[in-house]
Amino acid sequence: MASTAPIGVFDSGLGGISVAREIRRDMPNEHVLYFGDSANAPYGTKSPEQVRELSDAIVKRFVEQGVKAVVIACNTATSAAANELRDRYDIPIIGMEPALKVACDRGHGNRQRVIVAATPLTLRERKFAVLMDRFKADHTIFPEPCPGLVEIVEHGQLDDHDVVMRTLHQYFDQYDLSTIDAVVLGCTHFVFYRDYFRELLPDTAEIIDGNEGTVRHLGVVLESLGKLAPEDTEGDIKLANSDTSVRIAQLAQSLLLTLRECPDKARKVRGNPKKGRRERTGAYGQQNSDDRRRWRFPRDLRRGRDGPHDGRPRARRSLLRRLRRQRQYGFLYLRPARPQPHVLHTVRIPQGICQFRQLHQKPQLRQSRLCVRHAEQPRRRESGGL
Repeated sequence: MASTAPIGVFDSGLGGISVAREIRRDMPNEHVLYFGDSANAPYGTKSPEQVRELSDAIVKRFVEQGVKAVVIACNTATSAAANELRDRYDIPIIGMEPALKVACDRGHGNRQRVIVAATPLTLRERKFAVLMDRFKADHTIFPEPCPGLVEIVEHGQLDDHDVVMRTLHQYFDQYDLSTIDAVVLGCTHFVFYRDYFRELLPDTAEIIDGNEGTVRHLGVVLESLGKLAPEDTEGDIKLANSDTSVRIAQLAQSLLLTLRECPDKARKVRGNPKKGRRERTGAYGQQNSDDRRRWRFPRDLRRGRDGPHDGRPRARRSLLRRLRRQRQYGFLYLRPARPQPHVLHTVRIPQGICQFRQLHQKPQLRQSRLCVRHAEQPRRRESGGL
């Protein structure tokens, strides 16, 4: 499949537009096909079997359109259908889950009090139970189902301040918000409420969503498969919906424009984009140093700037740490450039890659190689070097 093929993004309604816009913002060369299933929204109150059936029909539609990857921009659909979709289709299926790990890691070892706002089905599914079990021993986690927030977005009432704040107070007045460290937005619809949450919560509480991490993961997967769009390609977003009414079409466009103008998510692009030199700044203008290498997978294998070449330079160690977090399938074996016995390092990456070779451009650096083998092959020792 060509690297210029589009990326399919779908959600139970209009919430996934926030993810499509994040892809457009951080991967401007990609074509995005967005499909919102507003006619069957919300998914959060349906049975897992119904969600799987609806999700399969949407992904089948995307495959017929020739997409190179699918992003499930819905935590509920990810919980109920992601594994079945990955087994059925041979393209990358990127799911979402509440960014609970990000919220807990903010404490740097201190106990955190975190509210996870999501749909009822997301919180009932085993996927979230497993995620919560990883952190509940060291942190205090409050799952809070908020189905009413999805309906407000779908009904176009997002600008009604009184309705929104009344609904938020209905869900969150039971907590002592002055003691809350973070609120995780476990549904893509909830990203549109960021300003309202900021008004509701104290300044010390962080508002966290999983959109940025999902798009970063998508970029890593496409980079590893060699399917990132060329830099001279102009990307776009095409919106479609199962509800063909004029009201939904206008609401979708207005939500896309709202995100486009949101100052909290604005990023400044500096340098020469044609050469891939892009520096982004996040909210309040602070620079995110990781963003410059966010999806530059081959470039991350080059020698680190902070010290001598020791077989596993700092940039390469950072790459290993990032790929371990992907939690996909298959194994990536990294062999250092120095010709010495070395135990191969194992990292989980997406299936379907047979071999990827990166040769350094600078002649003073030794050549390195990345080899990907199937998961069923046992680990073994190899000598370094080419």
